[in-house]
Amino acid sequence: MLKNFLKKLPFYKLYANYQRKKYIKHIQELSENFHREGETVLKNFAQILNEHSIPFWLDYGTLLGYHREHDFIGHDTDIDTGVFIEDAERVKQALEKNGFKLVRRYYNVDGSGMEHCYCKKGFKTTIDVFFYERENDSVTCYSYYPLPNIDINKNLYKEIPFTTYACTMPFCGLKKTTFKAIEVYVPIDIEGYLIANYGPNYMIPDPNYSSSSATNIKKFTYEEKPAVGYLEIPY
Repeated sequence: MLKNFLKKLPFYKLYANYQRKKYIKHIQELSENFHREGETVLKNFAQILNEHSIPFWLDYGTLLGYHREHDFIGHDTDIDTGVFIEDAERVKQALEKNGFKLVRRYYNVDGSGMEHCYCKKGFKTTIDVFFYERENDSVTCYSYYPLPNIDINKNLYKEIPFTTYACTMPFCGLKKTTFKAIEVYVPIDIEGYLIANYGPNYMIPDPNYSSSSATNIKKFTYEEKPAVGYLEIPY
């Protein structure tokens, strides 16, 4: 195996260490941009969707920051929001008419789900939009992960295969609130929603948290539920 042989060579450790430092620096830069621009980007996003009467809510790390920190999470790098999947096209049209560009998009080949990522002109901070299907007292969205043998940052402007995770949360509606003086929405059962995503100890920051431990996720192989991603900017 060529890769295993290369790992044994002295230069490989130097190269791996260089790549690790490069990645850490990249994440730090993303976080700095986010904490400088995030409030403005979220405010613009919320104003546009509110003006078009499109329901949305704070999601994932942004929702956790709202509830636990009353602020953005310190190490976060982007904004997470949820929208009902039937409003996907309305969201796209409204945002693109108001200075946002769709820079990453993912979708299930069978049409069962999608995710979009937008960037506002003049800003570097991105905002993820997870599209949810609602059924009775729960909502489900999909998250997308590249196949292990594909470097997505070397395949920009190309459609490439992704695997999917289905993420299901309890849901009984939305309530209006303010976050950083911005009119937004959050799930009514915010505690149940966060417990589903992060476990019962979600109020305790965990630097080693991994979504692989979440109980509300159903993982699919590419063969079970193939998906496609298209990226215009790298992670």
